[in-house]
Amino acid sequence: MVLRSALLTALVLGQSVTLILRPDWAVILPADYFPPNLYDWCSRQGPARSGYWAPDRETIGDLEVALAPALQRALEQEIRDPSRRPATNEYYRQYIGIQVGRRQVVYINGFHKNYLERLVTTHPQLSDAWRLRAVNVCDGGSSFFGAEYDPATRQVANVRFHGRG
Repeated sequence: MVLRSALLTALVLGQSVTLILRPDWAVILPADYFPPNLYDWCSRQGPARSGYWAPDRETIGDLEVALAPALQRALEQEIRDPSRRPATNEYYRQYIGIQVGRRQVVYINGFHKNYLERLVTTHPQLSDAWRLRAVNVCDGGSSFFGAEYDPATRQVANVRFHGRG
């Protein structure tokens, strides 16, 4: 499912910066397209879940508005040198609705565009595979991240990058 664009203007060091997530680089995946246990991620811990739910487009739109600055802050903490830091709009995103206790949360699985570009160079038939199955790569550093979005609070939490690649 293709999603609408999230556009947010933030103040960074006194300058106005627009953070945009590409809508065509995001999908909502059904529960059976993710590992049965989100703890099965190779290089990062995912949340414990007790069930699944289907987020709607409005929820995902709100998520993307919150994700852009949260990812930007996480990248700034992870990569101190701005010349080496990727832009927030260079990440593909996969979303799945999970139950965490009594809360509904959207789990975010993100990966940098370079991963897909390298994959397609050697395996062109896999260009759309990310739209069908969760991307799960060991290590990879800041090229891969997971996060959680709480629709009740409209907050993104627990942005975690992979181990060092």
